Amino acid sequence: MVEDLRQQLERLVSGRLGTTHLRRPERVPSQPIEELVGGEVRETSHGTCVVVDQIYPAGYQQGQVEISSALAHRSQTVAGIGRDPGLEALDLQKSAFLDVETTGLAGGAGTYAFLVGIGWFDGRDFRLRQVFMRDYGEEPALVSMVEETLEPLSGVVSFNGKAFDVPLMETRFIMSRRRFPLSSAPHLDLLHMARRLWRLRLENCRLSSLETEILGLERHGDVPSHLVPQLYFDYLRYGRAEPLQGVFYHNAQDILSLAALTTLSCQVYEDPLRHEMTYGEDLYSLGRLYPLAGLGDRAEKALRAALETPIPEELRWQTVHHLSFHLKRQGMWPEAIELWQLAIEENHGRLYPFVELAKYYEHRANDFQTAEALVVRAMDLVQASAARRGRWWSERRLGELEHRLRRVQLKRARHEDSES
Repeated sequence: MVEDLRQQLERLVSGRLGTTHLRRPERVPSQPIEELVGGEVRETSHGTCVVVDQIYPAGYQQGQVEISSALAHRSQTVAGIGRDPGLEALDLQKSAFLDVETTGLAGGAGTYAFLVGIGWFDGRDFRLRQVFMRDYGEEPALVSMVEETLEPLSGVVSFNGKAFDVPLMETRFIMSRRRFPLSSAPHLDLLHMARRLWRLRLENCRLSSLETEILGLERHGDVPSHLVPQLYFDYLRYGRAEPLQGVFYHNAQDILSLAALTTLSCQVYEDPLRHEMTYGEDLYSLGRLYPLAGLGDRAEKALRAALETPIPEELRWQTVHHLSFHLKRQGMWPEAIELWQLAIEENHGRLYPFVELAKYYEHRANDFQTAEALVVRAMDLVQASAARRGRWWSERRLGELEHRLRRVQLKRARHEDSES
């Protein structure tokens, strides 16, 4: 058996297993990639890589949005759309708009960032730098150029960059024995922002959908994201550089759209009605977002405006629900009562208006008879919904209502005794 194994190994080494006729694929002569994409080969302390620099002057529009308008917005706005008080430290004038093209989506040490795109504002102009490695051996040079580009910047704006782009760059920097300079920087991830603002209206919140539906942008000559890794592999194996022109365009458009989405989301957050945000779904989303930043007045305006638009019926009643509780917190009882009564009249199986009105008549109006009647109606509603809602829900709600009913009945009895 040992001899058989030795013979097999000898045949493998000598090429007698049928592989001697195979040849490495021939590289197709191609125009150098740096010439095709309008870049140049740049020397770094760690070798060479390709760098493409572009400038988009003040006034440039991505879709319907002038991207330099982002600089007019306050840091509190950025913190609000990002739902992160720490983003008040994010200065858009010094932020890197970051997007990377990679050899795969798995992440980890085996995934390379072969094209790193970085955009930033230079005054009111927008500069875009794309750093490309022509083979894996140029990664140290790519890392060095990216580090040099990021050195004067202090924040990050990305699309799903918290989960993918930044961790990947951190890994690639570690593999080059460097530290990614913006690891601890304030980071606005526009994917999360987009979901908060637009997911109720859009089928999905992919960047391509946001460009079409929100920015009014149509790309021409783009490369679908899922094809990008294979195009790079074809370049490494066969020297096919021409298809990579679409990858560079794709990357540049992604970064310009980051700037445009930042601009538009800030405008919408600061004044949705002025910027013609006429979709009720979007206004509702803002009305839910504002209270988290302590902007109750804006929440009320957005929710009221949502009710004046043609929105889906279920969302309409969710809007009534949240607006009524906002009015309650503000002590605007007549307006809140009006909404609760409206919800009861429509009677779509919602328990909260009965309970909230019962609380009001018990604790504020001292009308215990009306409070008792509302609690009884609420108990009837729970029993009618038991089969649909489930035993656990119905038993818990009935227990709460029975406790409230006993308390109201006791108060009513004391009140009637005091008057007799």
